[in-house]
Amino acid sequence: VPEQKSSTAEQQSLPHQTRQQQQGKVAETAPIPTSPIPQEEKAEPTSFRDFIERDARLLKELGLAELVRRRRETSDFASLENVDHPAYDLLRYYKRHGAPVKFSNDPWTKERIDSALQRGAHRSCFEHLDFLEEEFIDMIRKGQWIVLPAKDLSNTPFLRLSPPGVVPQLGRRPRWIVDYTWSGVNDDTLSLAPKEAMQFGHALDRILREILLADPRHGPVRLLKADLSDGFYRVHLNINDIAKLGVVFPTRPGAEQLVALPLVLPMGWKNSPPIFSALTETIADLANWRLAHSYPSPPHHLDDEAESIVPDNPLTGLPTIQEESDGGPHPLD
Repeated sequence: VPEQKSSTAEQQSLPHQTRQQQQGKVAETAPIPTSPIPQEEKAEPTSFRDFIERDARLLKELGLAELVRRRRETSDFASLENVDHPAYDLLRYYKRHGAPVKFSNDPWTKERIDSALQRGAHRSCFEHLDFLEEEFIDMIRKGQWIVLPAKDLSNTPFLRLSPPGVVPQLGRRPRWIVDYTWSGVNDDTLSLAPKEAMQFGHALDRILREILLADPRHGPVRLLKADLSDGFYRVHLNINDIAKLGVVFPTRPGAEQLVALPLVLPMGWKNSPPIFSALTETIADLANWRLAHSYPSPPHHLDDEAESIVPDNPLTGLPTIQEESDGGPHPLD
């Protein structure tokens, strides 16, 4: 990931190691002040409507920014104190401020917002209303989204609204998506994310090459595909930009209009993939460097259990015979 420089003064002066020493001990751990929790908030809501009413009440009492701080969980970013990487400044900005959402044009007018509300969600949503309400209860609890009455957000600065849809999946739960392209949000978004961080493509060619060059003495090649749960949802949006990625939430006939606001990177926004890739590729760079340099890994509570397992020989399927000479398996056993 190439080096990214923020325009903020705090990232412009000190040498890299000095920045880490000062920021890692102070700025990275500074708590965000919050107001006392109202008594009525201590009871956990049980229904989708309860969550909306609770957050609508707090919106009026505290404002949107403080409501977001209450709802959003602690960042998944670990300490960056020991990270020596060209993407350090960029990742530190994402950790402290969240991903920015900047546009090339003026804010939407009230007429355009009202038009988006009247158009509403894609018709696929209305076939899955029960699923969406269940899904959003889970995402609200995780601090990923909030849903509020549209009338309570009518004067929210920079509000834009995009239509959502639901994609059915064979043998799996449906998938909630947002069409930020149809609304023009993607076209208007400034590409401030490092697109070069998306280091994928020609995946099949690369996999076949590794299989072809694999040492046959180690047995057949086995492939593993891993998926990071809630991947995009692990990166916060800038708290002042959340309303720019608003979504018209589908409602039942006769119900009040609702708006869903993402507190994290949403699926469908053009900058979500490169921002997320900046994190994952940095992790890959650091992990590969540590493997190449035999960097000692911290102890794990399952180390002893893992060491007690005798692996099977990949060619015979039988337990590997331990050599007495060095205590390790013979490479051809």
